[in-house]
Amino acid sequence: MRLIIIAIVSGWVLVALALAVRVRACDLEARLSAAYFVLWPVAAVSLLLQAPVPGVIALPATLGFLPWFLSGPHLWARLRRGVPAAPGAFIGIAFRVWGWGILLSMLLGLFF
Repeated sequence: MRLIIIAIVSGWVLVALALAVRVRACDLEARLSAAYFVLWPVAAVSLLLQAPVPGVIALPATLGFLPWFLSGPHLWARLRRGVPAAPGAFIGIAFRVWGWGILLSMLLGLFF
């Protein structure tokens, strides 16, 4: 089991390094999308490995994987086809949607 975990982590590190090299010459939005794509699973797994985590923190961390699934295709479009960044958006999702999503997931975490 340890070898499988080491292989998964090694593969993730290689993807992260390749992505960092590829995005180095791009604009800030592409670099932030790449950082979100690489660092979100690390943060979520480290949070979920902690023993009791309040729902206010655990639910937004879990629901944060929904935009994470969108960050890959968005970043691919930015790197491959040169799609310009939308103003007022992060990984192709408007800041207003991010704000409401975080607020609603925290409220759901309070109630459940």
